[in-house]
Amino acid sequence: MSASTRRAALGAILAAPLASVPAVATPTVSPGLTQLIEEHDAHRAVMDDRPDDEWPTKGNRCQSGRLRALVAGFPSSSWADTMAKAACLARSWPIEEAEAEIRSQADTGFAYLECIALAIACEVMRHEEGMPCA
Repeated sequence: MSASTRRAALGAILAAPLASVPAVATPTVSPGLTQLIEEHDAHRAVMDDRPDDEWPTKGNRCQSGRLRALVAGFPSSSWADTMAKAACLARSWPIEEAEAEIRSQADTGFAYLECIALAIACEVMRHEEGMPCA
């Protein structure tokens, strides 16, 4: 291919309308995960709506744990799924309290793996908020 042919081909490519190029779709949260998180949040709202002097029943505590396990165990297929899980965690456990838990474990000089996992979750949430990590 001669230089003039290459230039002509490149010119044709550059002149092509951009509308013919498919837009990159923003990943959405998996429908199954969305449903689980909605169920989790609805159950949490019921749990939070009870009087302060009333303890949750064993059945309610078991249901809470089951729903958390389903959300946590759902295989994320995109960053959107991961962020939806992080947002669910933030609604259940305020990030400031989670960060205080991390600091208290770190200050003892010994932490379990769960502390690292919680630290990563907090950092993901803070990065998504555009805030510095604690």
